[in-house]
Amino acid sequence: MSHFVLFDADCRSQGSWEVPEEWSIVDVSADRGLLAVSRIVERPHTTENLIVDSLLRRVVRRWSDETAPVGSFADSGRAICSGTDVAAADRAPVTCWEVDTGKRIAEAPTINGGDPLATAQHGSRIVASDDRRQKTVFSGEYREDFRRRVIWDFRTGKELVSWRPNSQSWDFQLFVDPQKPLRHVSEPFRFAISPDGKYVAEGGAGGIRLFKIEP
Repeated sequence: MSHFVLFDADCRSQGSWEVPEEWSIVDVSADRGLLAVSRIVERPHTTENLIVDSLLRRVVRRWSDETAPVGSFADSGRAICSGTDVAAADRAPVTCWEVDTGKRIAEAPTINGGDPLATAQHGSRIVASDDRRQKTVFSGEYREDFRRRVIWDFRTGKELVSWRPNSQSWDFQLFVDPQKPLRHVSEPFRFAISPDGKYVAEGGAGGIRLFKIEP
C-alpha cells in the first residue's frame, strides 16, 4: 500500500491517493502532472516501471521487460530518458522513449551506461556519464571506468559536446569506530542542466561553475 498527498504548482492541496501497490517515485513532470514510478514484482522477482497521471489518479503506461524505462522526464513531460548499470554488461545503452506512445525515440550511440544523468525539463538535451567496463588483469573481474561527461540531444540524435570534469575526494567512514580504517572516496563533480537545456552547472570542492552550451 502507498499513500500519496498531492499538491499543485502553488502548493495547494489536491487531495490524497491510496494505491494498493508499493510504489517508489523516481521523477515528476510538473508540466503534465505525471509520475515515473518503480515497483518490485515479487513473482517473478522483477522490476515494473510505470507512468502515472497523478491528476486523473490512473496508470498511463506499464513496462515490465528488461528495457523498461525508469528515469527522468524531459521535453515538458513528453519524453522519459534513462541510463543503465554498466557494471552489469559490457554495453549499457542510454535511451529515451515517448511517454504517450511508449515508442523508443533514440539510443545514444556514443554513450555507455549514462548514470548518473540529468535531463532538460523543457528541452531534448540530456547530460550523461560515459563509462566503460574494463577487465582487471589476472582476476577476471570487471571495474567501471568513468571516461567523460556528454551532452546529447535525443531529438536530433547528436552528441553536442563532451568533457572530463574535475573530481572531488574525501575520507568516508560508515561506522563511527576509530579502529576501522577510513575509506578514500573520489567522484566527479555533481551536475545539473537548466530547464531549457542551454546551461550546465557543476559543483564540487566548495565551488559551482556554470557553462553555456553553444549550438
